[in-house]
Amino acid sequence: MSTTTLIDSALNPSLGGTRVGERPLSNREQLQRAAARCATNPLGPVPKCTGCVFIGIFFDGTGNNEQKDYLDQLSEPREMKHSNVVRLYHAHPGPLKVATNGYYRYYIPGLGTPFPKIGDVDGELDEEGSLTQKWHTLKQQLGSIGAMNGAPRIVWGLTRVFNAISQHVYEKDLIDDTTAKDLATSVFDMMLPQVAIDVSRLISLKAVWQNRLKSKLANQPVKLELITINVFGFSRGAAEARTFVNWLYEICAQKDDGYTFAGIPIRVQFLGIFDTVASVGAAGLYTFIEGRAGWANKTMQIHPGVEQCVHMVASTEARACFPLDSARIEGRYPANVVEYVYPGSHSDVGGGYKPMALGRKDWGEKDEDLQLARVPGYEMYCAALGAGVPFQTSFGARKILGTTFGIGAFEPLSEKVAKALQPSPATVKAFDAYYQKANIQAGPVEEMACQHLSLYLTYRVHHKDWRNSPAMKRALKIPNGELGSYKNEPLTMWQTQAALIFVVSALCDEIRRRIQAGGTDNEVLRHRYDAATQVRDGAVKGLSQWWPGSSIHAVVGSALTGFSTRTGLMQGKYTAEDLKKAVDQANKAPQYLAEWRKFLATGIQAEVRDVAIERDGVRLLEAIQSTPVPGEVASFFEELIHDSMAGFIGFGMPEFETNGFGIAKFRRIFFGDNGDNMLRDEVERNNKKRIEALDALRAKDRAQRAQWDRESSDYQRTIAR
Repeated sequence: MSTTTLIDSALNPSLGGTRVGERPLSNREQLQRAAARCATNPLGPVPKCTGCVFIGIFFDGTGNNEQKDYLDQLSEPREMKHSNVVRLYHAHPGPLKVATNGYYRYYIPGLGTPFPKIGDVDGELDEEGSLTQKWHTLKQQLGSIGAMNGAPRIVWGLTRVFNAISQHVYEKDLIDDTTAKDLATSVFDMMLPQVAIDVSRLISLKAVWQNRLKSKLANQPVKLELITINVFGFSRGAAEARTFVNWLYEICAQKDDGYTFAGIPIRVQFLGIFDTVASVGAAGLYTFIEGRAGWANKTMQIHPGVEQCVHMVASTEARACFPLDSARIEGRYPANVVEYVYPGSHSDVGGGYKPMALGRKDWGEKDEDLQLARVPGYEMYCAALGAGVPFQTSFGARKILGTTFGIGAFEPLSEKVAKALQPSPATVKAFDAYYQKANIQAGPVEEMACQHLSLYLTYRVHHKDWRNSPAMKRALKIPNGELGSYKNEPLTMWQTQAALIFVVSALCDEIRRRIQAGGTDNEVLRHRYDAATQVRDGAVKGLSQWWPGSSIHAVVGSALTGFSTRTGLMQGKYTAEDLKKAVDQANKAPQYLAEWRKFLATGIQAEVRDVAIERDGVRLLEAIQSTPVPGEVASFFEELIHDSMAGFIGFGMPEFETNGFGIAKFRRIFFGDNGDNMLRDEVERNNKKRIEALDALRAKDRAQRAQWDRESSDYQRTIAR
């Protein structure tokens, strides 16, 4: 899909050179920034009676949990799978007092995992098998599926701002654990409308608790001159981080050209987010669902009060219920935002895979973690440091950065934390080699993602022997083949590949059928390009819900028709001859597309594209290149990029069986409160133009033929005389 020059570009990664978005600061904000820098500088002025508080809030991604992924695995490094959010959390100081300044950090576990502080606990049944325990189990499952318990996590994060201030000034929590839990869970009430919950939250946190904090701070010897907040998140945790910031500003008072919290100047200095996915409520398995209900409704736009924001997004993620919330609003990025597009799936950017999962070659012989997610994680760390986030650093970084960043006030990073942050030189080398050959051009985020995914799909479609690929062989080896969490991965890796091949082949079949049918059914399709799709006969019946050159709508039909066929394919119910034919035909996808375009050029039908561009069959064929990808690109995909769709099957979500697309599609991307309407509207406009152009051509042709008929009739009458 073409875009216009009015759409802002995202950026390619620049290792060691990741920059931050920064809006123009007012004079007051510049003074606040200077005060914060001075506060973190150990060479600054002598202690005084005023101080600054620095608060780091860290929202982990769905299914990610520091306790389970890291702390419980300390004796077995190869079992660790903590995310970049946890790695950054470990680098932030706190609780710590340095003179009259304080540093505090708070970690919020990912949705679908235990967070006892808000009552989100594991659902193992007690001896009586109580309904309460069953409810806890259901809530965690709904946390993974529909982001339940997201709002309580966000509100609990807001209570930490109150407590960091009270701890610093008079060494006691303003909001005790029980009260914080009650406040957090009060925002989830299935009996109340969302507007009532929102009003209740505002009254409680802004009117009640800020007044209590003000009264507690009165007559204290230490006066706070500034609160600085830095927020990080991944996946739904990134969505929570964005909502957290918006809700925080709702309970702040705007004063002149700044904000105050309980009468204290406050600033959100840095927002660092990895691959934002909301999927709140009904996840977006189908095109008519956005998945931005409840706490994610109208809260995904980056608040203009944020000074600096970096968003790192995954380009080869294609799962339907992982739509991306870009930081762009319609066609423009706010001045405080920079968005980087990285190669890889969701957790290749945010972290969370175990080493060697899905047959990746990301664990070295000397227990060296080679995972790709370390690259964006470390770039975020460096970008945040440069923006003034008070992360701890290694001795080596101190020598490079100096003490002007204020980092000399803390103990250096432990060797374990520093090692967990830094990417392997071998991985960085592979990353650089990929970019040298991939030739990814900067442009709108949707186009950059398409460039990466085009390479990935081409690599998979043209792979000569997927079953015997190095990745499959690694997945079958010990320890992968024997570990419970890995044992089914070779099967799921093959299932996603088979689904891709059969879908592409089915598209090619459909092109051939349409060309052979000529214009017999095109008149109907031209006027009803948004009608329900028909299902053709054949071995892969139900796989292709597209009619290339016409829209694919009929999402419900796509989900229901041919389900048994899709299930059978996932179970391997096809012959070797069926597979060989599909592989051969899929490899010729570019030729089929060229034939289709040649056929359309005869004027028999307009090329009408699917409004749901992520599921447009023609767009899929356009992405598959005629020749295999360069070796460096293939090796990068083979060794470091995870097939998240295969991993999802392992978690009980066989997406292809559900929607008939699987990996054979693009990622849906939202741009602010209006979602992806700007992209869909452009497709609608282009469809209308093509149809009108064809109508005009046909009208001209009919007029010409009518003229010829009249002239022929006149000529015949003349001869007859």
